[in-house]
Amino acid sequence: MSADHPSSPYTRPSFREVLAILALVGSVAGVGVAFAWPWLPGADAGSAALASFAPVADGRSVLFAKRGADGALVSWESQNQQILRPGRALAAELRKAQRAALEKLFLRAGESRLDDDVLLRRLGGTTLVRTVARELKAAGGETGATVGLTVRDGRGEHLLALYDPVNDRDMVF
Repeated sequence: MSADHPSSPYTRPSFREVLAILALVGSVAGVGVAFAWPWLPGADAGSAALASFAPVADGRSVLFAKRGADGALVSWESQNQQILRPGRALAAELRKAQRAALEKLFLRAGESRLDDDVLLRRLGGTTLVRTVARELKAAGGETGATVGLTVRDGRGEHLLALYDPVNDRDMVF
């Protein structure tokens, strides 16, 4: 009997082949991370104290009961927060006066106007928050509504504008 064994079809990969496969896997993983990075939740704009004591969350709402000096219920007030995406806000969601105030907030020395792409870049580290407040009398009937726009960035939180939809008035700061 012969001690010959048939040769195995499997050959061990060389070091260069292993290195090429690892480089390919690393490239695919890098592209995946670069693709997913913009959709990952980022850190809140502003300081840690601001995020801790005045948190902002999309869809956050609160309800207040307002009472008179005698303790009787006078009215209810609801507040709802919406975090605006900068591109969408600039394109369609901001009123003309709000957009002008936002542009003015991010102007630098010597600039009189900002192009949309420059403003979008400068809004990169900010959070735009729309807060809608409605008040309802205890006896019934809405007494008013206010829409506020705030900008939160590394400098803090800035109340940019208030809008009164009942009287169609903007108050810009």
